[in-house]
Amino acid sequence: GISRPLNKVVTGTTVIIMTVMDQTGEEVVITIAAATTTTLATTTGFQQSKGPSEGYSYPVCTTCGRRYPRECPRAAGTCFKCGQTGHLQKDCKKNTAAS
Repeated sequence: GISRPLNKVVTGTTVIIMTVMDQTGEEVVITIAAATTTTLATTTGFQQSKGPSEGYSYPVCTTCGRRYPRECPRAAGTCFKCGQTGHLQKDCKKNTAAS
């Protein structure tokens, strides 16, 4: 689907003219104007997500529940950050900032 904000744009004005009686019994003309708005969808700044219906469906990993085009890093025992085996992302040496 496409994620997009909705914007309202004024497309016209509706004018209603009524004649009513005031408290003294005289006729008074009342004009009521109301703007007509239309809701528009824009895609500026948003990207279209590609879902299963567009050929981007990968099997769900039985270990973590996510979808991958390849083997799940968690199931393979590799670090999500550097891709090496033997440690997890939280213990990855690439997390340490040079000071």
